[in-house]
Amino acid sequence: MAKDDPTFLSYSRRDSEFALRLATDLRNHRLPVWVDQLDIPPGTMWDREVERALSASARVIIVLSASSVESDNVLDEIAVALDEGKELLPVLLEQCRVPLRLRRKQHIDFTGSYAEGLQRLREGLLQPSAPPQASAPFEAEPVRERLRTASMAVIPLRCLTQNEQTSLIAAGVHDEVTNSLSRITAFHVVSAATTRTLTADATSLRQVAREFGVRYAITGSVAVAAGRLRARIELSEIAAAKVLWDERFDVEVTDVFQVIDDITTAIVSRLHPHVFSAEIRRLGRKSADEMSAWELVHRARMVRWTRRA
Repeated sequence: MAKDDPTFLSYSRRDSEFALRLATDLRNHRLPVWVDQLDIPPGTMWDREVERALSASARVIIVLSASSVESDNVLDEIAVALDEGKELLPVLLEQCRVPLRLRRKQHIDFTGSYAEGLQRLREGLLQPSAPPQASAPFEAEPVRERLRTASMAVIPLRCLTQNEQTSLIAAGVHDEVTNSLSRITAFHVVSAATTRTLTADATSLRQVAREFGVRYAITGSVAVAAGRLRARIELSEIAAAKVLWDERFDVEVTDVFQVIDDITTAIVSRLHPHVFSAEIRRLGRKSADEMSAWELVHRARMVRWTRRA
């Protein structure tokens, strides 16, 4: 890390005392750290200053605690940092449910000795930072902005039978449905690589909604036995825990890849109008003043579509 490269410190308000101590100690060791408590001038817009500092930072320290992993601001900052290819240094202040996107990253443990944790963090900050990785422009949108679109995640199908055909079809349907939905311009779909390890229990879905800014989830199960496939697919609105559509598919398995293609086509064609209707209801409850530019355009399209129908 170059001497003057800034490091952004992300934390929840409950952890302010720890964050201020950490930032002060790092500065005393001549490591430049941006923290809102010290660096936002009086009378300026807080969110604008945070966005500017995050954009300018080469690295982001994430203070992990029971409070921060539930904080919309912290989750937004994690999402933006990852999407912009910034290097993240997770600092574990207390035992908590670590966000999905950080679980593979090495944490710096402050749950025991503060001095030892500080030393490890200093060593990490003194290492050369990796160059930022480019990401797709749409992926760089903050989580809150994604929630203004028809955003969704396709969760891998649960295999009810343990055989090669079931596993192959489940994986194929997951990838193909994700790819097909992502080609619909009105949808934002979390990538298949990101959702491949997720499960469909209620806790996991709520965490997916918070971390990736998605409103809808596509879940289901599949079984293959005696040359036949039975699958049940469900579209739900995560926050409301409401099922918007579900359907059972029973097909004969003669060509596995043809089965994957047929089920994918059926799911996407049936799912699209249900998402469309849910978005009409959602936008119908908002005034024009409350809508983003995307929402205004989308509602205009929906009004035109319903008038033609």
